[in-house]
Formats: sequence, structure tokens, C-alpha cells
Amino acid sequence: MFIDKYGYPAKLRGGKGGTLHRFYEMSYGQASRTLNAYLNGSKRVKGDESLRVSLYLDNAMRGNLHIFVIDFDRFDENSGFFQSAKSLTDKVAFATDDIYRLGGSQRAKLQYHILAQHFPLVHVDEQDKADLEAFAAQADTGAAQLWLARMHWPQGHEKMVTFGQNIGVPGNVKGLWCYKAELDAARAVYTGCPMTWELRAVPILQYLTLRREPGTAAALEVIQTVMRLLYYQNGLYLTVPGDMRRTIVKWAYQYLKDRTAPFPFAGDMGSDSCQFTINFQRDTALKENINIHADMGAYNAAH
Repeated sequence: MFIDKYGYPAKLRGGKGGTLHRFYEMSYGQASRTLNAYLNGSKRVKGDESLRVSLYLDNAMRGNLHIFVIDFDRFDENSGFFQSAKSLTDKVAFATDDIYRLGGSQRAKLQYHILAQHFPLVHVDEQDKADLEAFAAQADTGAAQLWLARMHWPQGHEKMVTFGQNIGVPGNVKGLWCYKAELDAARAVYTGCPMTWELRAVPILQYLTLRREPGTAAALEVIQTVMRLLYYQNGLYLTVPGDMRRTIVKWAYQYLKDRTAPFPFAGDMGSDSCQFTINFQRDTALKENINIHADMGAYNAAH
């Protein structure tokens, strides 16, 4: 969608070759200012406060940003459209299930890295980088915080704009695993390392001890820092199953209140010393891009 000359939102159509081409070529900053002006103006309608500026799937491949909204009151998760849309987040096929030794964030990071070896990255100027970070930082949603973290990866802004902001490799992790990662242009090598909970918990406890009991918003930021310290320390990553992660989050909230709650895990993690290599040429394949628009039309007609 776009904001027309009268200040009303309207459907974006026609593509880059149409009469509305300029709206396909807006910078993130321009789109954000346009949307904020609409939301703070007199022509906003009820419900539009949920509008956001985001990366449109078609344009993300060319690095162009504009206002885009998708909203469904009800949907069928088994429909062709939604299955196709879901598959857009998974761009690379891996020949080994060792990929599931990695957590979701590191799988995504690897996928972006591999794609960057195949395709040139779109240039993102410093102002657009600042605008993107400011937008993500002001939102307290999990998705926005995920985007912000990915922007801080090497060439993170460029990778997100080039390939889209929500790439991932779906699937549950194999288990708890501490490891180091070495990536270059041709391969990724992951090597397991022994680790104890007592050693891993030290910087987390040091950080929490210095924090006063925060309000709700500040507490969320504290928990996010706790999880960053859990997942990465001193060059070592940690894959954490969901049940353990939830237990540690619950403990951190309690520790902020009473300062006495013991860390919920102790002893050796049981992290093995397995090493595996993903050769980008031999062990991966790019998936065919899917055009969701044909299915979208059928889906909309049925609903």
C-alpha cells in the first residue's frame, strides 16, 4: 500500500514500470516518515495504528523498501498460498542434518552467508541503516528485536535488504551443544567444546547482580541481554533446547526480584566434541524461488 496525494492509504499496484513506480523506490526513511505523518494526521482510521514499514518480498531482492501491510482475520495454514509463503523463508537446502545442532539464529546466519556467496549484496547507505535500526529498536516485538540483532551481523543490513528479513531453516534443535564456528567463502566448520553450566552462568550472574529490579519494558531488555550472554560468550556459541531456554528465562525474572534464586542447571553440559563441515559447493543447494501471487489470488477468492 501507499499514501496517496490526499493523505489516504491506497493499494500499491502496477510494479516498478507503472505509474506508481516512485512508491516502489522509496528509501526506508522516506517510507517511515510518510507513514508516521499519516498515523499522526487527521485522516487515519481506527486500526491503522498497527501499520508498519517493512521489506516487501518482491522488492527485497532489489533492495527497494516501501510501506507494505498484510492482514488476515482468518487463514488456512494448509492452503497452497500459506505453504508457499512459509517456504520463502527457507532458501538453502542442506545435505546434512547436523545443521540442527545449531540454533535457529545460527542456521539463519549461515543461510544468509551462503546466499551472499552467490548473489551481490544491495548497497545500503548509512542513513538507511540508521533508520532501519531506529525502527527496530523502538518496537518491543520479538520480530523487531530479531531484525535488530541480524543487522549487527557482518553486512547484516545489506543481507536483510537483499534477501529479506525473515530467512530461516525450520526445525527443532538436536540438543544442548557448545561450539565454535569458522566461516569463509567456501565452507563453514563447527567444532563442539566441553562446557559446564557453572562457567557459562558466571557472566549472566555478574550482569544480573548489577541490575536493579526494572519495570516491565526494561525487564524485557534485561532478559534479552541474558539470552545473548547465554547464546554467545568468548567466541563460543550455545544451542539451547526450548524447554531449557524457558526455564532460564523464568529463573532470570525471579532472580531480578529476590537476588537469591539459584541458577537452574549445574554440572557438565554433556556437549560433545563433534566437528562437522558444510562445504557450500558440495553440501548445499539453492531452492527454486516460489511465486506466491497465483496462489494468493485463489486464496483471496476462496476467503
